[in-house]
Amino acid sequence: PGPITAMFIGSIGAIIMYFGTKMLESYGLDDVVGAIPVHMFAGIFGTLVVPLTNSETSFGTQFIGTASVCIFSFGLSWITFTLLKSTIGLRISKAAEKLGTDKAEVGVTAYSIRD
Repeated sequence: PGPITAMFIGSIGAIIMYFGTKMLESYGLDDVVGAIPVHMFAGIFGTLVVPLTNSETSFGTQFIGTASVCIFSFGLSWITFTLLKSTIGLRISKAAEKLGTDKAEVGVTAYSIRD
């Protein structure tokens, strides 16, 4: 795409990322670096919009590729997290969560901001 089209697509991706972040927060999901809204939500949009600016591909091809990556990622993540949960666990203690993992695990406060 040209620069104007790319900026328009990127702007829509930014809006998707913003509302994706708000949605995750409303569900109480902690995505510290914002990877899910950027790479998953906006990334899916960016992949599916390619046929609008590139006549050499189709929506069906982009959809199959996107669905394949989603299925593979979900499956591998499910296996990994199931194994972790059944061995060492996925959560830190309530005390460490309240104190902050920076202080609880390393002994220093990374950020002095408290709610």
